[in-house]
Amino acid sequence: MKKMYRIFLFLFGLGILMSTFVSEVSAEVTGSAEGDLAPEIELNTLTGEQIKLSSLKGKTVIVNFWTSWCTYCQSEVSELNSFYESTNHQELEVLGVNITSSEKSIQQVDQFVKQYKMNFPILLDKQGEVAKSYRIIGIPTTFVIDGNGRIKRKLVGPITKEMLQTL
Repeated sequence: MKKMYRIFLFLFGLGILMSTFVSEVSAEVTGSAEGDLAPEIELNTLTGEQIKLSSLKGKTVIVNFWTSWCTYCQSEVSELNSFYESTNHQELEVLGVNITSSEKSIQQVDQFVKQYKMNFPILLDKQGEVAKSYRIIGIPTTFVIDGNGRIKRKLVGPITKEMLQTL
């Protein structure tokens, strides 16, 4: 009886150890470095539509973090617009994530979008949580996320259409 009890405890302990190991291996950590699984983005656009990064799986996604008061962000808008117009949206998507928590108002963001004729989806990070999850320390910052949801490239500073076309 004691032997059966010891075998039971051994198997029970082994089961706990194995389940811990399996859950650690299968629980993939997200991050903001190249090669990491990109953190989820689930934000509303200026028009109220909700967009989730995970719903774009299978596509390459360009995620550009910006603010309206950033002069580098202002200078790259025409490049992003031109790139967006030249892409096949079945294979690639561009998302502009406005760090709304750093803005004076949503109206200011809306005015900026209209003034610069931004033609790709603009997501509002009202609490700055998405920017934190991507560890944004300078703007603009652009991520290229592959069809499997992994960060392929991280670019800090203004980008050009030519830079995006080579990625």
